[in-house]
Amino acid sequence: MAIWLTESSKIIVQGMTGSEGMKHTTRLLAPGAQAVGPNGHARFAGYILQVGAYRDEAQAHKVVNYLDSLGILAHINPMRSGGATLYRVRIGPIVEQRELERFRGVLKRIGLPGVLIPGATH
Repeated sequence: MAIWLTESSKIIVQGMTGSEGMKHTTRLLAPGAQAVGPNGHARFAGYILQVGAYRDEAQAHKVVNYLDSLGILAHINPMRSGGATLYRVRIGPIVEQRELERFRGVLKRIGLPGVLIPGATH
């Protein structure tokens, strides 16, 4: 069996909660996918922490790998801007306030910014 997804595919994720649910759900959703509720409408997926935006994709991967070594699952979200591509390193979506504060604390201790992007929907 194979499941083919495109950028316009909608993926329904249910019954995954807590930090383990967040980890696996984040891995299931490639950037650009849309998480929807059972009714098919886009729903609030939590907060995103943007750690940085890099012109060098290799540098963005270094940051993602460093965060991974600390147990923080981050991803790269490319964005075209002014004819160039910026590679945004992001954590999330984060639903639980406690987890959001934990991530912000870790980022502060290691000297990386954590710009909060509220109201993320997928």
